[in-house]
Amino acid sequence: MIDFLRGSVVGVDEESIVLDVGGVGYRVYCPAPYRFRPSEAPILVYTHLHVREDEWVLYGFAQLPERTLFRQLLTVSGIGPKLALSMLGAASCEEIAAAIAGEDVTLLTRLPGVGKKTAQRLIVELKDKVEVPLVPAAAAADGPAAVIPQGGVWREVADALLALGYKEAEIRPILRELSQQQAEEREISLDQALRCALQRIDTLQRAR
Repeated sequence: MIDFLRGSVVGVDEESIVLDVGGVGYRVYCPAPYRFRPSEAPILVYTHLHVREDEWVLYGFAQLPERTLFRQLLTVSGIGPKLALSMLGAASCEEIAAAIAGEDVTLLTRLPGVGKKTAQRLIVELKDKVEVPLVPAAAAADGPAAVIPQGGVWREVADALLALGYKEAEIRPILRELSQQQAEEREISLDQALRCALQRIDTLQRAR
């Protein structure tokens, strides 16, 4: 069992990072890869090794609670590593755990790949098992609208903002608002969407 890896990030793509550990490159699939920036400074990544007949896949997490929830999600019928990872990429582990413990089907069905039946299974099978960390009141107030949109241009904008150092709690409500506005209008390019997001962030910061 590989419990964690400590090494330098030498590559980042849409689904994974490559970690140089003593001259060996490990590909690790993560919920939000772009939060890990290529750097010579070593980082610690908590890992889960998923073994199948034809391949061994490493999944990595910046925090232990993420990995714990990931493993709990895998115990639910119908949820595999890819779906569990996409869920953790769309909302924080605190939000998902709180939704399960609070039987919030509405929030759970906003997560990618989660329908009503899957949400109900999550609640039945994990309601008494998940640990709900304390979260700031502001983050809790965001509720279901704080889920980062999955797929398309807004997922790319989210990854770019994370790479620039913005916090997930800061960008989630902004991107949700902008994506809902854009859904009613014409299509938007990545550059345009990123500019809109940065302008919105700047406006909010100036108003504080």
